[in-house]
Amino acid sequence: GGGGDGVAGVRGKSSVESQTTFVRPEVEAYLSELETALARFDRWLWSTRNASSGVLWLEGTADTGEDGSDKYRSLPGNQLQAPYENMDMMGYAHDAERALARIAALKGNTTNQRFWTERAAATAAALKRNLWRDELGACFDRERDGNRTFVSSLLHNNIRAMWHGVFSQDMADAFVARHLMNTSEFWTPTPLPSISAADPRFQNKKGNNWSGPPEGLTYQRAIRGLETYGHHAEAVMAGDRQRHALYTTMQFPQQINPFTSVPDSGDCYGPMLLSALEYTALTTGIAVRPASNTLLWTSTTYSTRQTPPSSAPSSSRPLPPSSAPRNAPGAVGSDVGSDALVAFTFEQTLGDVTFELVGQVGGNFTGKRNGKGLFQCTGNARVVTDPSGVVTAVVGVSPNPEPVLLRLAPDTVPFALTVRPNEEWSVKAGTKPTLTRRVPFTPPY
Repeated sequence: GGGGDGVAGVRGKSSVESQTTFVRPEVEAYLSELETALARFDRWLWSTRNASSGVLWLEGTADTGEDGSDKYRSLPGNQLQAPYENMDMMGYAHDAERALARIAALKGNTTNQRFWTERAAATAAALKRNLWRDELGACFDRERDGNRTFVSSLLHNNIRAMWHGVFSQDMADAFVARHLMNTSEFWTPTPLPSISAADPRFQNKKGNNWSGPPEGLTYQRAIRGLETYGHHAEAVMAGDRQRHALYTTMQFPQQINPFTSVPDSGDCYGPMLLSALEYTALTTGIAVRPASNTLLWTSTTYSTRQTPPSSAPSSSRPLPPSSAPRNAPGAVGSDVGSDALVAFTFEQTLGDVTFELVGQVGGNFTGKRNGKGLFQCTGNARVVTDPSGVVTAVVGVSPNPEPVLLRLAPDTVPFALTVRPNEEWSVKAGTKPTLTRRVPFTPPY
């Protein structure tokens, strides 16, 4: 909708947003067309690719776009033959079913919403029951043979499954802790290789090859994959590694060498370029999230920060002005003083509304909507607002606990709280912030 204030037109009650949703007639027509296409796709998947086990199968990497991948190459102890019961195919179905539930909610059809929500849950349960190996903390494909032999390859496709939203929270937490942050597997100097660097099928090949080097598409998918499960700090860290590699050449190829961090040849590869822009917005900028009707305002330079002392405040409380540190935020909407050097500015325009984030040397950052001050904050953190600019949350995006000072317009007294990695604090003017979600964080090891 114009100005980022939602879509307008036909009215329906959506339990997804827990508010009345307005859908313009042309948008409703699009949703109906999309609904038909997704329902047909889901029906095709389950009628033609459904193995007897209730898991969808594929013939090979052409179905997932993993050109040149060695992930199904036979090894002495793991001889393989297609087809394979596959986590990506299950992700395709789950994503379609989840989208169909959301479309039904937007159109006010509670019966269809319930049907597709239950279908998506059944798909996720079937994946966990058949492909998840709890003892290994990851999903693995299986041969579609009499023995249903597991493919031993440890794959980035687990991140794809998170992108599709088909993992449970426990599954996502396990994969991130046991594999993603493991420096011998997926957290290489430039992280997110297609196959674990410790896997015998890993191949560090240049060009269009999904056997090893991190891909632009994987960086792009990891954003939603990690955010969905509350792994905000890990997403910021991955983006930081990606940018450090890309900014050495200022070119955006398909792949990056996972060990030397040298970008491959080529330039203007869309997913690498777009993901770099989004990671920038998630580090020193404003990212838009239409599904949750929110904007994410972030200022973090965690790589230059040290873990705060243990005396940092451990709970949220108003901070008296007399005890505010020297670089505490001033009045919301006030001009930046001559002694407050600007470190960065970022603008995001939605319709006729311009959102601006100004970051200052020293850690302060200020959010504005059409020039009007919304909040001021100090600390490596993320502030969440709705499209009208009302602050709703603070999120921990640094790998270290961060002392945060937050002042909301038109308040003059900031709140002080310590925000730890992957914590989400609910914020409402006039009340004490409350911790609403805490997802485990595992530093690289």
